[in-house]
Amino acid sequence: MLVTVLGAAAGGLMLRPTPEQVETLHAGYSTGAVGAHTVGGHDGGPGLAGVGWSTQHGDLRVAHFFGLHGVQIIPFIGWLAFRRGNARQGRKPIGLAFAIASSYLAFVAMLTWQALRGQSIITLDGAILSALVIWIVATAAAVTSLHGSVSQHSSPLSRLTT
Repeated sequence: MLVTVLGAAAGGLMLRPTPEQVETLHAGYSTGAVGAHTVGGHDGGPGLAGVGWSTQHGDLRVAHFFGLHGVQIIPFIGWLAFRRGNARQGRKPIGLAFAIASSYLAFVAMLTWQALRGQSIITLDGAILSALVIWIVATAAAVTSLHGSVSQHSSPLSRLTT
């Protein structure tokens, strides 16, 4: 739920006035809208098919989407991870669930950071690529470590039935 609440908060970033809107308001003129989902450009323009996320500038809707839908995606990933039978054997691998949720939260944070830097979801510079590699390695290490410690406690019979 925390990831979903933070994902909703990413939507709140779209309510901030852009620098151009601030200048217009300070000059005493009215503006047609306050806030924008595009960072580094004007709302609209070329976008990804189906979702319309900007292909040229940062788009806060990406992080907002993944953040809000974490309430569905995280339990689904958890279900896939626990499907091997560890939860059925009376174990509650809370560490694995925490690692999955933490990794997803880091992913949403990276999407927010990328958008606030004015980069499109399809544009990956060195900083984003480095963060992505660190995220993948850290997630793989955590899940492997936790899954291994859960699997070590299962009996040989349970391995045959899963």
